[in-house]
Amino acid sequence: HKVNLSDLWMKLQQPPFGYYDTIACGVLLGYVFSSYKNSKYTWTDSAQSPHVLAEATIGKMVSNMCKGKMSTDYLSAGSITWQNFSEYLEKIFNLSVAQLAEQTTGYHNTREAVTKSGAPFWALKYLPKDVWANEDLRNTGIKVIDNIQTFITQEGDIEGAMSNVLQLMQGRGKVRVVLAKAFQDKNAIAAAFRTFLFSVSPELKEIATKLAIQPEELSDKIHAVMQGAIYTWTEEQVVEKLPDVAGEYKYLEAIGAVQGTVYHSLEAAQKDLANLFKFLRIPMAAIEQLKAPWFAALQSLYRISRGNAVHMTAEERLNDIAVLTQYGVFAKDCLTDGKPVLSDLLATKQIDCTQDELTAVYAGLKDLSCDTTLTVFEKELKTQIGRISFARNKVILQETWKSITGIDS
Repeated sequence: HKVNLSDLWMKLQQPPFGYYDTIACGVLLGYVFSSYKNSKYTWTDSAQSPHVLAEATIGKMVSNMCKGKMSTDYLSAGSITWQNFSEYLEKIFNLSVAQLAEQTTGYHNTREAVTKSGAPFWALKYLPKDVWANEDLRNTGIKVIDNIQTFITQEGDIEGAMSNVLQLMQGRGKVRVVLAKAFQDKNAIAAAFRTFLFSVSPELKEIATKLAIQPEELSDKIHAVMQGAIYTWTEEQVVEKLPDVAGEYKYLEAIGAVQGTVYHSLEAAQKDLANLFKFLRIPMAAIEQLKAPWFAALQSLYRISRGNAVHMTAEERLNDIAVLTQYGVFAKDCLTDGKPVLSDLLATKQIDCTQDELTAVYAGLKDLSCDTTLTVFEKELKTQIGRISFARNKVILQETWKSITGIDS
């Protein structure tokens, strides 16, 4: 199945053929090779680059032959095993003969088809049992999938894997039909992949169901945490990432409980919390002085608002979940109404004031950045406390004046 083009050209130049570099010879050769157009034969040039025999490729190949530019160039249809195996790839992956013209091109195009499907090919092992006519076909299908996966990754005994598929498929044409139909249906292969995810991680299934995570969202999340192209993923690698995915969804559940909503992404939670932290009457530095147990929850919410919760470890995330569950709602309420915090701050300074005075001080404070220094805030607070003292002194003076003169003012 391999023809050395340099040797062929040398023979054609000898009697009785007598070919040489003319248009006529080129036309004759082009006519002969045109019967191989878009077939399983490929031209491998001297740089060992394979070329499918398209019309333009045949023209270039013939031109090089006539000009004597061939050295190690050859035509090849691959092994008998490859030729038969490629017919299954053609049907299952919906590839053309040209895309499977030779083995190297074949696995590249198969990989591209897997990437476009949005899920690893081995996910088809988790198709619903009712798509198979019987258990024998299902077991055979799983073995076929594993062997085709070996071809896709190009790791292991490739020739053996192709031979295994040919043997397994004998008398079981329905396996090819099931695999082709499922692979070419993005919803079907996505559902099979999701079945795998939930079967190996009940924890993920529970939280994804609880938050009503949509299939597309879950798929995007898996793609985000996995490394490398889809066709390189192994079942073991995906399983390793699932605790982290489930952990992030549980983290989002805790944040949503604080906010009274449901979040499907940290970006959405960050956006909402950033608005809460944009301006505060009482900055973080001042609140920290209280040494309140709920301050840790406030710090967690602040971290999220700044986008600093993306690369947390599993342990850090669990700690945050515990803190947010216990103190998150109170911390969030202090962001929307800081008067209770102000009351505690004044108490630490041994300043007693009425509810009206507290309201006046809080209303008088400027909206500050949450990162405002303690010095700047203390200066602002001192100004407002001074106004309370002035108002109190004014009342005392008015009462003293009235007691002495009997006149209100």
